[in-house]
Amino acid sequence: MKKMSSRKLVSVMLFYNLIAMFISGIVLYIMPHGRVAYWTGWTFLGLSKDDWDGLHTIFGFLMLIFGIW
Repeated sequence: MKKMSSRKLVSVMLFYNLIAMFISGIVLYIMPHGRVAYWTGWTFLGLSKDDWDGLHTIFGFLMLIFGIW
C-alpha cells in the first residue's frame, strides 16, 4: 500500500473541512436566529443550534491548522 504524502493529506483534509464548513454554514444561515431557535427547540439532523455552532467552530480551527501546516 502506498504512503500518502504530507501535501496530499493536507489537501484532502482541507477539502473535507471546506465541505463541513460549507454545510454547517448553510445550516447556521437558514436556522431561526436568536432566542427563537431556543424557544422552539429547533434541531436539524438531531443537532441543536449550539451543536451546529460548535461544529462550525471546530472545523474552522481545523481548517486553520491544516492551512498553516
